[in-house]
Amino acid sequence: MRRLARARVGREKAVEVEEHAGYSTYNALALIWSKQTGHLNFNTSFLWSKALGFGNGNVDPFDERYNYTVLNIDRPYVWNSTYSYSFGKAYKGDNKVLGGAANGWTISGFTTWQKGANLQAQTSQNLGVGFSYVDATGKYVSSISQKTFYGTDAGINIQPEEICNPKSGLVSHQIINNGCFAPPGGMSAVPTGLAAAAIGPTTLPYISMQNYFSSDLAIFKQFHITERQAVEFRMSATNWLNHPLWGFSNSQPVTLAYTTPIASPTAWTSAPVTPLANWGIMNTKYEPLSQNAGRTVQLGLKYTF
Repeated sequence: MRRLARARVGREKAVEVEEHAGYSTYNALALIWSKQTGHLNFNTSFLWSKALGFGNGNVDPFDERYNYTVLNIDRPYVWNSTYSYSFGKAYKGDNKVLGGAANGWTISGFTTWQKGANLQAQTSQNLGVGFSYVDATGKYVSSISQKTFYGTDAGINIQPEEICNPKSGLVSHQIINNGCFAPPGGMSAVPTGLAAAAIGPTTLPYISMQNYFSSDLAIFKQFHITERQAVEFRMSATNWLNHPLWGFSNSQPVTLAYTTPIASPTAWTSAPVTPLANWGIMNTKYEPLSQNAGRTVQLGLKYTF
C-alpha cells in the first residue's frame, strides 16, 4: 500500500512524494492429488492460506501495527475437486441396441468448499459500533463521534470491549454473540474524552462467516451414426445437490449499537437495529451462484458431421 505525502512549495505548486505506508503478507500450503488413468480420473486440491495486511481502514492512524489485520480476501481453507468416470463397455452382450444405449457414458463434475471469510474483514473492525443519546421516550437525540470520544478528529476507531469469547454461547446459524461486547471502559467520561487505552481490542478471534459450497454434475454420451457423423447427448445440473448457503441480508445483524438516556449519560445499553434475539444469526439463504437460481438442469443435443 502506498500513499501520497504532499508538501507545498511557494504559493502555486505542490510536490507529491510517494511513501510506503503499509504492507501485506500471504502464506499458503497447497496439497494436490491427481489420477489420470483408468475409468476414474480426478484432480483434488486442498489449500491452507493466510492473508494479512492493511485493507480494512485505519483503526489507528498513529500506530500502523494496529492496522495490520486479516484481509477481506482471506479464505483459510479451500478444497477443490474435479472428477470424471467413463463407464466404457458396461454392457458386454451381443445386442447392438442395448450396447449402443448402455455403453460409452461418461459422468463428470466438480465440487468446491471454502471456509467462510473473516467477519471483521468483510464488515468493519469495530462491527460498526455506534453510541447515541436518547430522550425519555427512547427517541434519538445525538451521537458520540470519534472527535468526542478522543478529543481529536483523527480517524481512530472506537473499539468495543470484548468481555467473553464472541464465538461462545451460539445458537443455530449464529456466528457471533452480542453479549460478549460492551461499551469501552470509562464511557462515563464522555464527552470530556477518554484515553486510548480504554478501547477494546482491534482484532477479535477469527470469526468465520458462512462457508461456501458448490457442486455441478454432468452426464453425456456420443452416439456414432457413421464414421464422420455423431450425435452427443448431454445433461448437466448446476448446484445439483440444491444446497443453499446461509448469509446475512445486510450488515445490521452484526452491527453493534448502544444508547443511553441523555439525562443519565452513563447507563449504556445494547440497542442494535436488529433485535438481540436475532443478532449475529444468518437470516438469508443464497444459492452458490445466484440469489435466484436453485438447482438448474440443462439438456443438450449436438450433431457433428
